[in-house]
Amino acid sequence: MKKKIIFTAFNLDTGGVEKCLVNLVNNLDKNKYDITVFLQVKEGIYLDTLNENIKVESLNLTKVKNKILKKIINIFKFINIIIKKYHKYDISVCYAPGYIPSAIIGYIASKNNISWMHTNLLTYMENYKPYENLNITNEKKVKKFVNRVFFRKFKKNIFVSNDAKSAYLQVYPQDKNKCYTIYNLIDYKTIIDKSKEKISIKNPKKFTFINIGRQTEFDKRLSRIINATDKLYKEYKDFQLIFVGKGQDTQNYKKQVEKLKLNNVIKFIDNQKNPYPYFLLGDVFVLSSEFEGLPTTVLESLVLSIPVISTNVSDVKDLINNKYGIVVEKNSNDLYLAMKEMIKSSEKYNNKFDFKKYNKEIITKLEGIFNNE
Repeated sequence: MKKKIIFTAFNLDTGGVEKCLVNLVNNLDKNKYDITVFLQVKEGIYLDTLNENIKVESLNLTKVKNKILKKIINIFKFINIIIKKYHKYDISVCYAPGYIPSAIIGYIASKNNISWMHTNLLTYMENYKPYENLNITNEKKVKKFVNRVFFRKFKKNIFVSNDAKSAYLQVYPQDKNKCYTIYNLIDYKTIIDKSKEKISIKNPKKFTFINIGRQTEFDKRLSRIINATDKLYKEYKDFQLIFVGKGQDTQNYKKQVEKLKLNNVIKFIDNQKNPYPYFLLGDVFVLSSEFEGLPTTVLESLVLSIPVISTNVSDVKDLINNKYGIVVEKNSNDLYLAMKEMIKSSEKYNNKFDFKKYNKEIITKLEGIFNNE
């Protein structure tokens, strides 16, 4: 008999967490699990990438203009959903614990409830804007955040990296026995198939560095790559950098490029529903983040056999291990040195990654957690 399992999140729009959720539910055995994805808002570019066997539900909040009436109706709708969902599933997973309604439904839907953490909370709180004016330590900020989303109340807590789990256990060492590390799955079949789609941009003749993803300085720190490129261009002329994506800081990055007179070196391509052919434009993928859960774009690059330069975030050092790329400290000078090294000898890091073995180990471990093993 199939186990009923529900995953809760905010939406399925652009983002690493959303993509990882889709990868996870699509790769779970449909003969073992009856899967529901419950969203606060039923929207996002990844909605149509879910397998047909997966049910999608949402809060379906009213959009009436009267604010008081809207609030009253939505409160009653939410209460009704809580009543209907209470302990109706064998397993419930809050996949996006930062959103209160998702956390509540993930918590009440099953006695066997799990909450999933996608980042190092201590690092995240250094840059968490809602708490930036609070004159308290990062540890206290973590406690405030964890209490707000009642993360500790869940029977089990899953972290996407050992780095994220270790940071949490620094604050709550007493939770050690209910904390697990599960790396993000890779939907390698989709990545490889979609990478073959034809795009209008031809493969560049110049050596090309590429970055794909959300363009926000708060976490992604793309200014580091731009500054590293500026330094590299003083020594090498025959290369380029391509940014694919968009975000709240895209215009600031374009202004930075213009100020440094690098318009002929750095190109911007808008956000793409299918980014995988664009990965293949690059000889090397560059990640400059200040913090990450487990970088999805790094895993995607490994599937497509593209060497990686990454700042030392999450467990990326264990993944790359000097076999698939270079891990550097979080500054533009180290990125510059790694980019310089890659121009000279990128083929040294172009090794085959065993993504099938990687996925199999994750699914086996996750099913053990689901089954209370």
